[in-house]
Amino acid sequence: MITTKLNAQLRLFGFVPLAASLLFAGMMLISSPAKISAADDTAAKTTAPEYFSAAGIKKLRRKAQQLAMVPERTPNGWSKSQVDPANIVVLFKPLRINRKYQLKAYQFKEDMNGNGVVWAMPVGSTFPNPNALLQGGGTLFKSPKPGMALDNVMEAIEGDRSLKSYLLASMLKRELDEFGAIWHGARWSMHTVLDADPWQGSGPTDMDDPLEFPSRPAANWKWKTPRPTDWRPTVTMKGDVATVKFYTFSPLGKEAIYEHIDVYRPGEYRFGTETRKIAEGPRQLAF
Repeated sequence: MITTKLNAQLRLFGFVPLAASLLFAGMMLISSPAKISAADDTAAKTTAPEYFSAAGIKKLRRKAQQLAMVPERTPNGWSKSQVDPANIVVLFKPLRINRKYQLKAYQFKEDMNGNGVVWAMPVGSTFPNPNALLQGGGTLFKSPKPGMALDNVMEAIEGDRSLKSYLLASMLKRELDEFGAIWHGARWSMHTVLDADPWQGSGPTDMDDPLEFPSRPAANWKWKTPRPTDWRPTVTMKGDVATVKFYTFSPLGKEAIYEHIDVYRPGEYRFGTETRKIAEGPRQLAF
């Protein structure tokens, strides 16, 4: 998937493809110890975790990345994106955009590099030209923000609050953050979500993208934490706080395995995230 996306984007601009390419707390006044105990039990109630496969996530991400492909006719500099980011949200059912909001995007392109930014704005609000918002010009990592835009696009996302919906929200947020990214702008698209020890089995075949697999042998890797015993993407619910945990491999820079933990605000699809590198391999990749 990594190489496929990069190759397709590079072809658009006339370049030769790559060869391989974060508690809920509350206080209540109550009169009896029995009620205190019941309230504490409810607040601490933890549902059984739900586990997910990497294959379904990979398929969904591939579709999202195809929808976010930057058109060849995109001008250099910052411009209004010709791609509708709302089409990406549709893929992540049961998530949806709150009817009070709309998603709009800006795209930056400079030669073979690119980056984008997606904003949630009230329906009917003006989406200004990016040049009117940027002082001194924009760069690959300096993006325009309309005055009516929400700070976090996930404030405009709603769903059925199922455990699966939180996993999908974790993926959706990252795909929207990666919207319009090309070459040096790419980060999340270089990550492969894992659900098993990547050194189990016979390894990648000639039909696989080598950049989706860590180098072998595993003995050459240095672990910063204990090796995971269960690699599957997991969602747990304690009280009304959902936590998503998953592992990824990325070849970018010095190849590494990462642990991602997203903790959701009660009743929302906004989350705080902690990402840490838990293992590092010998292979390096630079764009």
